[in-house]
Amino acid sequence: MINRLTTSIAEANAIISNLQIQLTTYWTQIAGSGVTSTTSTTNNNRTPKAEMEEYKALEVFEQLATPLQWSTHLILKSKMKLYGTKSKNYLAATKRVEYDSPPKFISNIDFTFKIDESIFNKDEAQALYTHMRHITKEYRIQAMSLYVQSTNRERDNQTYH
Repeated sequence: MINRLTTSIAEANAIISNLQIQLTTYWTQIAGSGVTSTTSTTNNNRTPKAEMEEYKALEVFEQLATPLQWSTHLILKSKMKLYGTKSKNYLAATKRVEYDSPPKFISNIDFTFKIDESIFNKDEAQALYTHMRHITKEYRIQAMSLYVQSTNRERDNQTYH
């Protein structure tokens, strides 16, 4: 009796482990399918096959999943989607830093103003304009640094909740 019960528990654990692996694979594919359009156009040939595999994996999971596993699936689905969005935002922010292309809300700031050059000599005016450009550049660097930090924290925060 105990051996049969132990065997049944071991089989149930194996089935649960298999379902967890399938669910992880399914969610990895789902999270990866929301990539940029350039990546999706290069994967056009693989997309129908991958979608069919995802659908079949979901059907198998739906048939074998217990109510607890299904509710876990529903909870994880939204979390994975949110994590994918936060991860893409972080990746976009780091690429913007890499290519020195800040978002509009940062790049629209320009700390320059006209100086009456009849009051200042050319060297003083040039020094003031240089200082204005330096202030603008420092602002952009600090703003982008803060932006990347915030997107990174948002992304990392999703992994802990």
